[in-house]
Amino acid sequence: MDRHTRQCVRERADNRCEYCRLPQQRSPAAYLQIEHIIPRKHAGDDEPENLALACIDCNLAKSSNLAGIVPATGHTVELLNPRSQRRDEHFAWQGTLLAGCPPDSQQGSPTAHFFQPRVSTGCRSITILLSMQRTNGKRHCLAFEYASEPFGGSVAIHADCFEWLSRVPENTIHAVVTDPPYGVKEYDPDQLAKRATGNGGIWRIPPSYDGHVRAPLPRFTALDAGERERVRQFFVDWGSLVVHALRPGGHVFIATNAFIAQLLYDALVDGGLEFRGQLIRLVRTLRGGDRPKNAEAEFPGVSSMSKGCYEPWGIFRKPLPAKMTVSQCLRQWQTGGLRRVADDKPFEDLIPSERTPRRERAIANHPSLKPQSFLRRVVHAALPLGNGIIVDPFMGSGSTVAAAEAVGLSAIGIERHRDYFKMAKKAIPRLASLEVTGTDLAVAARRPQKNLF
Repeated sequence: MDRHTRQCVRERADNRCEYCRLPQQRSPAAYLQIEHIIPRKHAGDDEPENLALACIDCNLAKSSNLAGIVPATGHTVELLNPRSQRRDEHFAWQGTLLAGCPPDSQQGSPTAHFFQPRVSTGCRSITILLSMQRTNGKRHCLAFEYASEPFGGSVAIHADCFEWLSRVPENTIHAVVTDPPYGVKEYDPDQLAKRATGNGGIWRIPPSYDGHVRAPLPRFTALDAGERERVRQFFVDWGSLVVHALRPGGHVFIATNAFIAQLLYDALVDGGLEFRGQLIRLVRTLRGGDRPKNAEAEFPGVSSMSKGCYEPWGIFRKPLPAKMTVSQCLRQWQTGGLRRVADDKPFEDLIPSERTPRRERAIANHPSLKPQSFLRRVVHAALPLGNGIIVDPFMGSGSTVAAAEAVGLSAIGIERHRDYFKMAKKAIPRLASLEVTGTDLAVAARRPQKNLF
């Protein structure tokens, strides 16, 4: 589908959803989609007469269906065709619901006039669409049927991120900020059990040092060729799903380490993202610098590896359309750049940080918990205009979602492990409520963004 065709479809629809008539300006969180009235799977083509402009809810509700079932009668009827049928002849607003009009007995079969668009799902979909506000108790339009928990303008979802990303319409989310498990085996149930009992497995259980108990960490140096290929393919596949869901110009901030970084970055580029640099979290930990295992006394002057004093975060971006400038991308997609700390101070790729404070670990006992003082700066930078949706596909205990809530932004967290999802539901509001001296002032914490959901 070429650019001219897309523009014609938008102009014909007057930049409104052709099913529910939602205007683009009332849907800042999701760009209206061009959908196939007869889907490609049913031999539909890209001709303008088979294309319609649809909001995210109508597009998801319609999916690849051609017909639906009227609940009251069991009749199967075709869905509304915006090219050949008038919506106002079949539907009317009843408060906050878009309801089917009763059939006219003088106008023939009820299947021609009753509940033609989105028969069994239309009203539910419109209800969701009209409740995309910062209100508790409403199901988020991107939660689908998964278990979820709302937090102000954000939501935590219990789902596998691969499955969830595959269902998100193209060009929907604005940014990704995440710390993944690297898809090897460190969060497989058997490895988590070994870590809990101190047996290690892939998790290295370091000895205490100078009175400090050191946290377990995955031994990525122990990965064999097959496991490294598994990591690579995991992120190629994941990257391609992220590219589909991201708006053009949307940024990805992804935590890594010195052993995995090169492999990770190559895989994400192969998945379709463009490499834009690294963010260095400057933090001195108690990890690394150890003498050779089981030979410490024999080689007291040797370290197996350098002591780690930083954590690299890869910065990637979904490519801009050909010949589109950053300013044009900002106007059309609200993406493309990074938000400045202040008008006279750009976002920098080195952030002096700290070990995650005890008060935060007391709230969320997750092995990869990052400090709010760092994450609030990252989520602030991820949305250049201060509006949009940040997604953390590997939510863990919800620290990224909490950081977004703390600075007045909206985020979606996805977590497949039930225990961590339960942890996040409790931890997110508590982490978000913490005051972080210095950081909160720098990013104007708790300044709410425009309503998106």
